[in-house]
Amino acid sequence: MSITTRIGIIGSPVAHSLSPTIHNAALQSMSLDITYELWETSEKDLSRRISMLQEPNIVGANVTIPFKQKVIPFLDEIEGIAKDIGAVNTIVKRNGKLIGKNTDAEGFMMPLTAELRRIKLPIEKTQILLVGAGGASRAIAFALAQAGSNNITIANRTLEPAQTLSNALSTFKPNLSVDIETSIPTLEKFNCIINATSVGMTGGPAPNQQPCALVEINSKTLIVDIVYAPKETTFLKTARSLGLPRLGGIPMLVHQAALSFEIWTGKEAPLNTMYAALEKVI
Repeated sequence: MSITTRIGIIGSPVAHSLSPTIHNAALQSMSLDITYELWETSEKDLSRRISMLQEPNIVGANVTIPFKQKVIPFLDEIEGIAKDIGAVNTIVKRNGKLIGKNTDAEGFMMPLTAELRRIKLPIEKTQILLVGAGGASRAIAFALAQAGSNNITIANRTLEPAQTLSNALSTFKPNLSVDIETSIPTLEKFNCIINATSVGMTGGPAPNQQPCALVEINSKTLIVDIVYAPKETTFLKTARSLGLPRLGGIPMLVHQAALSFEIWTGKEAPLNTMYAALEKVI
């Protein structure tokens, strides 16, 4: 009797995660005998959880809040942009070693690049306002810098996280112009505004709110919100009412999941199946 192969998501809390919905739909559609599970993990149990990944029927894991940085000391190697970001969201077992990777950055850039192309805005000409300086902001900022963005303003209520991110970006790309604000600056100079906070998220601390008021804004500014529940946040509704181009969080969620799927299985992810699975629950 064969033992089902397992993958899971490590974090706390994880009960709300949509990753099992996305991945199990994809795995089943391709008739892969793999199940994707929720692995609620306390900080004191993180080491034991990572050790569990060495079990022969486990392929790897996703990592979410609050462990994307804390997991690194427990891994054998860190690859790709995960080294620069200093955060891991995907672990794969290779030749007995646990390898940490980051698909958040590329998963964000894939739909963003397509939208920038659609509105004919070259990445090197973006004047970006990035709201937030947490883990999601870090992945996004490095992805933007790597893709060719030259001007990023980080707006965060507390200075220290923004300064830490700014310093890391300057080391990563010395010619990148990075400004820091502890409140939302005047918006008219920006042609891309990205909400990388949980503001507007269903069940979050500030549902039905938006990270900034869209006033004094360029009529062609692209509004991006990484929040995926609800599908159309208050921020995106406001952008729609103003006729602004906009991009929600679902494409980023699906693309980072697809990249993880491909790392674990070596097979092309069924994007349409993943999107369809989300449509049923969001």
